[in-house]
Parts: sequence; structure tokens; C-alpha cells
Amino acid sequence: MAVIVDYTTDLNTSFDLSRGTSQLYELIEKRDVTTQELAHNTLAYALRKNQKLADNLFISILDDGLLIDYGLGIEKRGSNIFSVEGILRFNVEKTQRKANLY
Repeated sequence: MAVIVDYTTDLNTSFDLSRGTSQLYELIEKRDVTTQELAHNTLAYALRKNQKLADNLFISILDDGLLIDYGLGIEKRGSNIFSVEGILRFNVEKTQRKANLY
């Protein structure tokens, strides 16, 4: 899952890029200052608390983990497009019952 913030239109203004980057971190994985637990309004929290997508379909965060990477995209998404990006990596697994062979 990719969260991309386009900063192209803000480059001509006095925009604080580090402030925008902090907002991206807060959207993805903000934590409570005292407990260090994920805030309830973050994507990481939603993925961890809502692992069952349907019958036999699950987000498998507890097994392989949730990997989160951040980066700055300079013309990565096209000419003259500058972005700050957060990439969330996780697996989705479908389970099914094994046929009774005996």
C-alpha cells in the first residue's frame, strides 16, 4: 500500500517539507507519547486491528510483520513531480479447508 503526498505545487511557496513529512508519519504510524502504542487513527493501527477481510481471507501482519518504508520521490512518478511517500508492505492470505482424504 502506498501513501503518496505530491509536493509539486508547494515547491514555489515557502513550504516546510519536514512538516509535511511529519504529517505523513503521523498518518501512517503515529504513536502515543507516553505508551508508545499506535494511535487509533493511523493506517498501521487499522491494518493490525482489522486483519480479517472476509471468510478465509486475512492480512497476515502477525506472521511476517508490517514493513513500512519512507522516501522522497524526485520525478519518480513523472516529470516535475516531487513527492514524499510511505510504503506499507504486508501479506494477504487466503485459507481453505483441506479435503478429507480418508
